[in-house]
Amino acid sequence: MNEIGIGAGTSTRPGVVNHRDIDAVREAAAEVDFVHVLYGDPHGIARSKALSPHALMGALQHGVDFSPGPLVFDTGHAIALGIDDTAFVQELHGAGDMVVVPDLSTWTVTEHRGRRTGWVIGEERLRNGAEHPLSSRRVLREVVERAGGLGWSPVVGIELEFYLLRRLHEGYAGSPGGFGVQGSPEPTALVDGGYQFNSTRLLEAALDLLAPLWAPLRSLGAQLRTVEHESGPGQLEITFAPQQALAAADTVLLLRTWLKCFARGHGLHVSFMGLPAFPSADPSGWHLHQSLRRLDGTAVFADAVTGELSDVGGGYVEGLVRRAAEYSLLSNPTVNAYHRFGPAHSLSPSRASWARENRGALVRVADGGAPEAAHAENRIGDPTANPYLYLASQISSGVEGAAAELVLSAPVPRPQEQGTPLPETLGDAIEAFESSKAARELVGDDLHRALVELKRSEWNRFIAAEGGFRSGRVSEWEGREYGDEF
Repeated sequence: MNEIGIGAGTSTRPGVVNHRDIDAVREAAAEVDFVHVLYGDPHGIARSKALSPHALMGALQHGVDFSPGPLVFDTGHAIALGIDDTAFVQELHGAGDMVVVPDLSTWTVTEHRGRRTGWVIGEERLRNGAEHPLSSRRVLREVVERAGGLGWSPVVGIELEFYLLRRLHEGYAGSPGGFGVQGSPEPTALVDGGYQFNSTRLLEAALDLLAPLWAPLRSLGAQLRTVEHESGPGQLEITFAPQQALAAADTVLLLRTWLKCFARGHGLHVSFMGLPAFPSADPSGWHLHQSLRRLDGTAVFADAVTGELSDVGGGYVEGLVRRAAEYSLLSNPTVNAYHRFGPAHSLSPSRASWARENRGALVRVADGGAPEAAHAENRIGDPTANPYLYLASQISSGVEGAAAELVLSAPVPRPQEQGTPLPETLGDAIEAFESSKAARELVGDDLHRALVELKRSEWNRFIAAEGGFRSGRVSEWEGREYGDEF
């Protein structure tokens, strides 16, 4: 602990934050109305407090006190982890405060509708400054550090799909819920008829609707790459240039949060549900492009001459395939996510396999060209996934395979029919994750148990309400549970 406390002087990226960063943020904060200090809870939902610029100065010294409530609630706000004498994480007993430490390297400012807001992502710590066992950002940071110890730097490209919808009322028009019983979501309407893939007409109309959001989205930096119209009505895809892994996860946390927050004031609603609860929806996915580079930035994923997968790249891909089923809970964490894997959706993976340039495979390999462009695209992810845990599971699987020098299996010609079946429901994914030694080692004993109990609470409430999962038929419960928050 340094002389100014556990706040700004304690970066989650050692060597990045220094006193000049503190001075720069202090100066910038004087020009904003509020500062959101936020973190991603176990579900990947951003939780924050809005601080006055004056209060931020104290946060830079000592961190921000937060209740641990978001760590113990499932997606429907049912208490799934004990805070009494049954608490298995000592720090949850009595619901005492934790501390969120701002990482000043994530500082950014948005201007929207005349209000300037500062944003800084933090990481959960215990009150004594030690790392919090239930922090998901911690997990990704540790995975990246382990890769660095092997001489590798993970690089990630984000490809995220979502739906743009029109709100039917100016004010809140849903019905409130309670602890473990969600109310009805706000009514929405489609913005177009869809089913004209990559239509310029539909894209231009969507861009017109999104125009007020471009100013804050530009704050994400130059890594914003493309926007395109997908198949579904109002379904868009946004991609980002390759980034370092922790920065990529932070980008997704901010992107999802900003799109949902800023769209609302313009009569719009953004949905990241894997299959939204309206007729004619096409599933949305989160495809993760990934590779490794040496610490000096040179390519290691592919042969320098042929551009085809190197032994390191082949081991990485084999690791992704091998761990896919047991990490499915981290890539597809909701009941709704598993509608994507039904037989009607041929481009969503249902089996653990890989192939070259085949979007029906779990892992699509793009190689044979420029060595620095070779990468693996894992198509398993749901847009609601916790970005830190999803990326951690991917990078850990790949690095494990590369370090163990796994021999790459043969590509499959029919990826929807060949390979180990992936979990078909959230219940299946919970069982696979719970029994996985690798998953426990990845996230730590406490977070492993917490995730199982949080997701089992969610699954049990779904079964009690609906009786069972029916692929392709989005239930009323799913619409209530995920419609507004996701």
